[in-house]
Amino acid sequence: MSSRYSANVKIVLIGDGGVGKTTLIKSFIRGKALADTSYRATIGADIFVKEIQLSNPSLGTMIFRYIIWDLAGQPHWRAVRPQYYVSAQAGIAVFDVSRPETLRSLSYWIQEFYTYSGGAKPLVIVGNKIDLRDKMQCVPPSAGEKYAEFLAKKYDVFVEYLEASAINYVNVEEVFQKLAEILIKTYLKKRRTII
Repeated sequence: MSSRYSANVKIVLIGDGGVGKTTLIKSFIRGKALADTSYRATIGADIFVKEIQLSNPSLGTMIFRYIIWDLAGQPHWRAVRPQYYVSAQAGIAVFDVSRPETLRSLSYWIQEFYTYSGGAKPLVIVGNKIDLRDKMQCVPPSAGEKYAEFLAKKYDVFVEYLEASAINYVNVEEVFQKLAEILIKTYLKKRRTII
């Protein structure tokens, strides 16, 4: 008989405005691509909740109740964002593969997240809008992979890179599954160091 564990996990979605954070979350919540994808800037923060289940050989079945904070990416929300990071246990940092500057700005976002959440946390970096790859020059997957490796070494936390198309529902579920996997790895790593 396998064990069942459940955990509430506060996640923040960070990144510049217009990179597709809200579309990523809403398509994840609905489990499909969105019919209406017109851009509406997030005002401050929006909060969403969804459970996912993951099986692990060491722990059995894990149920993660994600409390997802979608943080506004526009600069004029910078003053209020610090309070939104409090108690966050993990993050998803999103950039637009068709806009290289949004990848470069992730260093600011991640530093802000780690500063106000109390230290380095597990992170999934998402190169979004891969549906644009056949229409224009885009950031190559290797850039995101190298950046994730750099962050993992620098902060000694689990950081993974995935590419997605939130608008077409490509790898959306996988982003949140990957986050669950690295949360489990983080827990097991901490448990080993305590024992």
